[in-house]
Amino acid sequence: MENAVNQSLSRGLKVLIAVNESTPASVSNVVRQTGLAKATALRMLATLKNEGFIDFDATSGGYKTLPKARRLAGSMLAENTFLLAARQYLGDFAQSVKWPSDLLMPEGQAMVLQTSSRHVAPITLKRFEQSRFIMTESSSGLAYLAACSVRRRQSIISAVAELRADGAQESQIAEAAHRKIEAVRECGYAVKDYDAPVEGTRVVSVPVVVKGGPVGALALALIRDVFSDDHFDDVLMPKLRAAADEISELYVTHGAAETGLYTVFGEPGVFS
Repeated sequence: MENAVNQSLSRGLKVLIAVNESTPASVSNVVRQTGLAKATALRMLATLKNEGFIDFDATSGGYKTLPKARRLAGSMLAENTFLLAARQYLGDFAQSVKWPSDLLMPEGQAMVLQTSSRHVAPITLKRFEQSRFIMTESSSGLAYLAACSVRRRQSIISAVAELRADGAQESQIAEAAHRKIEAVRECGYAVKDYDAPVEGTRVVSVPVVVKGGPVGALALALIRDVFSDDHFDDVLMPKLRAAADEISELYVTHGAAETGLYTVFGEPGVFS
């Protein structure tokens, strides 16, 4: 029948979307997002893992998407002149600041790596294995959220809190996120320190804003103890903000909003 729906395929796609939007996704998160019975969700997860679209991460205790999943959007990404232009610009930016930078865009409740200068930056840093970062737990996500309208910010924080509430209260998670975002609003940028994959890594992010609304974030990866506060404030931050403005111009010039891959949330936020 022409209008027949393959229910198994439909369920499998729902599970793949759930894992993609909340990596690392626990079984309870997948069940909550899809509305499927636990046994059905487990069967779909096993099938997707067997086909190479997802894998189970024992460290985090959740499922994560694998590169094969990104091939589903391959034809759309191949025609994305914005990302090609952004990658070239980030390469030039890396020669100026020496440190590597990443462009991340929102997808669900996560920020997703779109392009990077880590392969050409004069100073090389080992990159994170994952390409998706929960918004409330990453500098790029916090910078993005701080630039969002109050309504959208609250919507994302509530969704993250619901997904991450295993063993913790949603209100506590939401309150912690609001405190971090308020700190970003005060200084105008977000900072996250890591001791892995390279000890002493600091990631500093600013939002990429188009027409008064954020479309992503530009993140600069540094080693926190090798530069002075004056160099950071007087040299690196002005260059990072100028680079974010240039990325915004490229977004408009290349019609990124019309590709269907990204959305401009035009309600003004804190940085507009």
